[in-house]
Amino acid sequence: MKILEIRASWIAQNPLLFYIIITFFIAYVLGIPFKMILSGLIREQHEVAHVLVPRTVTVYAPAIAAIIVSYASWGKTGVKTLIQKLVPQKKHFLYWLFVPPEQHLPNRYLLFYFRS
Repeated sequence: MKILEIRASWIAQNPLLFYIIITFFIAYVLGIPFKMILSGLIREQHEVAHVLVPRTVTVYAPAIAAIIVSYASWGKTGVKTLIQKLVPQKKHFLYWLFVPPEQHLPNRYLLFYFRS
């Protein structure tokens, strides 16, 4: 068995544990240095960019970890299923009306990428 297959089987056996570990790894080990580097590069004149851009890695760490764990546990179909759950169902239409319009676009782009 290859090393990557062994690691993937560990993740498949304990997905929640590895989700938490990967999330913290991305948020702290990658996110904090990313934030420190970009905070120095972006001028404080651009308030929104100065605050939001450096935090992107930290904010998206749980989503990235979910995709990694899904791929390691169930392969491409697991990631596709995870992304498809983001698309609203007809029974939730009333709730979907309260989501701002700019939030609708990312789901469509992700579904287009994972179509088989």
